[in-house]
Amino acid sequence: MIVVLDTSVWLGELGLNSSLGAAVRFFLQQRSAQLALPEVVRLEVERNFREKLTKLALTIQQNHRQLLAVFGRLKEVVLPDEREIEAKVAEIFSGVGVELVPVPLSLESARSSFLKTIDKLPPSDRDQQFKDGVLWADCLGLLRRDEVRFVTSDTAFFQRRKYEEGLARNLADEAAGLPHTIRVFHSLSELLADLRTEVSIDDNLLVRSFLDHNRKLIDQMLERHRFRLEDRSMVRKSLYATEDSSVLYVKFSIDVPCADISDQGRKDAVLHLEGDGSYNIGTRAYADMHISKQELDFFLADGTKGQSQNIILGVGSIVLGHKDVVHRVRYDLTEEDR
Repeated sequence: MIVVLDTSVWLGELGLNSSLGAAVRFFLQQRSAQLALPEVVRLEVERNFREKLTKLALTIQQNHRQLLAVFGRLKEVVLPDEREIEAKVAEIFSGVGVELVPVPLSLESARSSFLKTIDKLPPSDRDQQFKDGVLWADCLGLLRRDEVRFVTSDTAFFQRRKYEEGLARNLADEAAGLPHTIRVFHSLSELLADLRTEVSIDDNLLVRSFLDHNRKLIDQMLERHRFRLEDRSMVRKSLYATEDSSVLYVKFSIDVPCADISDQGRKDAVLHLEGDGSYNIGTRAYADMHISKQELDFFLADGTKGQSQNIILGVGSIVLGHKDVVHRVRYDLTEEDR
């Protein structure tokens, strides 16, 4: 499968660095799909992205100057300079974590687009949209290699410029005779619904990794109350796509039955654990396993309920001066399609 994204999609999802973009990148990787990058899209995205970043930095700078005039004294705002902006523009496509297929601008695609502007055919039936015609011709070229998923919010590609009527008839006719099929979506959310596959991770590995990472704290509670863990456990979890397409963020709770090793006759003991961590799909390894809550519930010999609970709060580090703010992406993959 080859996926093609129009310029507006790249820009709207910040180079697929949004939460929705992270989910799409994850499923693209899981399905071993390729992401095609036509030259006409790359050039337009780079130019608009550069302009957008420059305007954002300038606006913040101007607003800071106005605030400084009012307050007289403020902390300095550190913004990216022209060199840093140019470096970020250059790497917008390099960190997507999915195989990129460059599609150079060809004379054949240019000629096909030019003829559509002359004949006033979609996507150039109203405006002389040369870029759109080239983009479509590039999609047709990719159809000779594999199935194509094309995402564009531009109504020019749709019959009577209505999303619900599907691909414009002349474009569908052009694609009909090619070896593979093309599907056109008007939003990244639609593409995500098409790409979704079941995501499963080994619950037993999750439990073992979590217990190993937090063994001391858990053992302290069990020893204090004279219980030991049994082999069975029940896991509930939520999986989230992250800024790294090969790494999932996992939030979970684990219920582990416990046996009473005292002579008090307690029964139905369960250790409830809550935590989070990250899971690398490629290496099948967990990391950064944090415990946020542990609770031991049991019944005494007389039938009354006993309980012991620890709430573990995260400990922040002390930062001198201005701290760095890091972009984090979380997209819930366990929710129904949106």
